[in-house]
Amino acid sequence: MRSSHLCLVILLVVSSYGFAADGPSPEIKRRVAALNDDGIALYQKGEYVRAIARFEEALRLHSSSSDVRTNLGKAHAAYGLHLVDGAVTVDEGTAALRRALERLNQALLYWKGDGKTHRAIAWCHYELSELPAAERSLTTAATLDPGSFETWRLLGVVREEQQKFEASFEAYSKALAIKPGDRLLTTRLKRARFDRQAIREFRKLKTDRFTIHYPDAVTVATAKSIQAVLDQTIATFVRRWNLSEPKGVVVICYPPGEFSLRTGLHEDVGGAFDGRIRIAFPEELEGGGLGVERVVRHEAIHLLLQSAGARPPRWVDEGVAQFLDGDQRKLWWPRFRQALKKSPNVGVHEREGLFSHADPATWAALYLHSYFFVKHLVEVGGELRIDMVVREVRSGKPWSESFESIYGVSAGELDRRWRRKLIEEPPVKRPNRRP
Repeated sequence: MRSSHLCLVILLVVSSYGFAADGPSPEIKRRVAALNDDGIALYQKGEYVRAIARFEEALRLHSSSSDVRTNLGKAHAAYGLHLVDGAVTVDEGTAALRRALERLNQALLYWKGDGKTHRAIAWCHYELSELPAAERSLTTAATLDPGSFETWRLLGVVREEQQKFEASFEAYSKALAIKPGDRLLTTRLKRARFDRQAIREFRKLKTDRFTIHYPDAVTVATAKSIQAVLDQTIATFVRRWNLSEPKGVVVICYPPGEFSLRTGLHEDVGGAFDGRIRIAFPEELEGGGLGVERVVRHEAIHLLLQSAGARPPRWVDEGVAQFLDGDQRKLWWPRFRQALKKSPNVGVHEREGLFSHADPATWAALYLHSYFFVKHLVEVGGELRIDMVVREVRSGKPWSESFESIYGVSAGELDRRWRRKLIEEPPVKRPNRRP
């Protein structure tokens, strides 16, 4: 879910400055007006920091000017929105979200804000796992802009993740009334309704880290084995990556034939992590060639990677989880070479941009590319370098900066060099098995 594309157009106040008779001198009036005009011009060019400086200087000369105060608030908001979009598009880290949040809150000191600004504040809180604060900001955003699909959708997500199911359904319904038939939201609502049922009605195995909800068709022994794999995976990678231990994570095990139906995911998918760990019925996993232990470990690694800091790029999230889940995927190599042949100039980042659950072929190409690229990174630099990247992210650095710091070059450039070498390599000749 976690993405943000926020329009930066916030109209500033243009004023003729009708000061009171006992107000500033004519010279101060002219200076304030000139600074305000300069600030507006800089703002329109996207030079928000310089615009803020002009408005602040004008306020020092005339602190009670409501128009200048409003413009200063809007300039802070625009700069905060700019930082929020940067945090998404260049894989920025927690520090960037904090900077954006600081600017957006600064805006509210001078200006009441609009729905877009409060939604951006909520998005930052959500990405930082500060759900109650996100909900408060979204409630304000919905009051200011009740016709916003995105505000109601995100409010539903935030409430759902706090297990406020009835309130989340209300928000989702309002979003769907604005945008009827939205496929992803309809799926999300269906998934949330099943979660409510599972949490209320399924049997429960609870520890400090996890609460596993499992139906009657799943045995107690299987639930305990899932718990054991989760605990072992968490213990291993919390130490390796210097992470905090997860607390209170919901795990939902699905009855026979229910996983794809209830989650909206492809039938070949056996597990998922979206804030909750979801596991298909064990016998179905085995029948599809997926081991339960491997699927559980895979989703636990997603949980840990996404707790390191800012959300990892999807290729990192999928590639590292595949590499570390314990399964061998050598048989996938010909399929990946075939996908690479079809789109040799599409890098792993570009595949991520094309990603869509509605397009299984695109999903499969990203999945393959992610795995084999991470495998390549390990072959040339060892698992230790991957561990160091995650530790860098844990310290607050962006994923992109962390990769460049550890590998000495961007992940995109490493991928480009690797793909070029693969394309230039002659295909491996198979031996002639005829007598």
